[in-house]
This record gives sequence, C-alpha cells and structure tokens, in this order.
Amino acid sequence: PNLTVTNVPTAAIFYVAWDASGISGNKITSDPRVRRAMSMAIDRDSIIKHMVPGGPEGVAEKLQALCFKDTIGCKFSKTPPPFDPAVAKKLLAEAGYPNGFDIEYVVFAPNKPLGEAIAGDLLKIGVRAKVSADSITLYRRKQGDGKLQMWSILFPTGSHPDADNILGVYFNGPAARYYNDDVIAQWMADGTREFDLAKREDIYQKIFDRINENANILPITSVPT
Repeated sequence: PNLTVTNVPTAAIFYVAWDASGISGNKITSDPRVRRAMSMAIDRDSIIKHMVPGGPEGVAEKLQALCFKDTIGCKFSKTPPPFDPAVAKKLLAEAGYPNGFDIEYVVFAPNKPLGEAIAGDLLKIGVRAKVSADSITLYRRKQGDGKLQMWSILFPTGSHPDADNILGVYFNGPAARYYNDDVIAQWMADGTREFDLAKREDIYQKIFDRINENANILPITSVPT
C-alpha cells in the first residue's frame, strides 16, 4: 500500500508521419488534404489521457511541433490541424476518398498500443490502417527500401538538443525522400550556416510552420518513463 509509481518526463517524441512524395507506391498520402484529414481524425488529448504514462497527471506533454520548448532553435507560429472528425471526412471526400482507403501503418513495436489507438481513430473516418508492429531494424530496412506509407516511432530528442539536429534527421537523412521538399531543404541549409541564434530560430520557425501546414508529421506526445 505504500508503493507508488512516479512517471518521469523524457525528451522522447511519439509522432505520426506519412509518405508525402509517393515513393512507397501509395500515392494517396501525397495529397495534403488527405494528410490533414488524417491528422484531424486523431484525438491526441484522449490518447494522452488514457494511454500515455503520466497523461492524466500532466507529465506527458501534447506537442505542437517536432521539438520541445527547451530545444535550441525551437520556434513555431502554426500548430497542427485541430481534432475535428467531421471536417476530416469532408476533406477525404474532397480528395476523392469518400469511403476511405487502406494503408499500411508501421509502428515501433514497444508503442503498438498507441498505434492501435491511432488506427482506431482513423477507422472512424473510413481510413483502414493495418498496424505492423516492427522492430527498429525492420523499420530502418523498410525506410531504406522506400516502403513506408505511414509510420510512428519514438524519437529521442534528448540526444538531439538543437532543432538543426532534429530537422536534419527528417530532411537531410534517409527520411528526406519521403517529403522531397526543396523549400525545406534550402531553409535547412540556411539555418545550418547561420550562427546567430535569433536568426536561426526565425529560419527554423518557417520549417516547423511548413511541416504543420502541410501535415507532413503530426507530433502526438512526449513519452514519460
């Protein structure tokens, strides 16, 4: 009776991302309306409250960008699309998918329950996401082979203390071809060359805002331990 469990904050981000360039062969998510609809179908507040350790106590943080407030260079003015399933359904219909569609959803195996909750939310708007709980090795192999259609993984920003480190993983590394965004690539180059922090923050703000506007990556929550 005297035993308690303490949930401790971490700098890990759990997120959802989509193939925006169509290299996986599934061209559906190359339409920003589809990505935005899927983002709006995911009830992040409910997932955090009921499924994330420390969610009810406020230890888990609902993130609005791919960085934490204490990440060097973290600055943004636009947030992800709000939770609104009704609007999400309308967007899908406008994009040509009134009855939804099928998609493979790769989830880092330890976070499978979170992935299943997200798939459940998507099913409510007709998107049938088949969850594949993969090891990090299998995830990396699929990433390298260009086979990821939709995916979630735990990203340890604690080992990436600067926004340039975080953004570099997605837009300079193996994941960059899933977005194929020349505008972000140029801003990344500009930010990497800039040593004045205030100026770098202004550059990275444009990147984080563009990610949220285009619904390329939806940050879900921090993941306490």
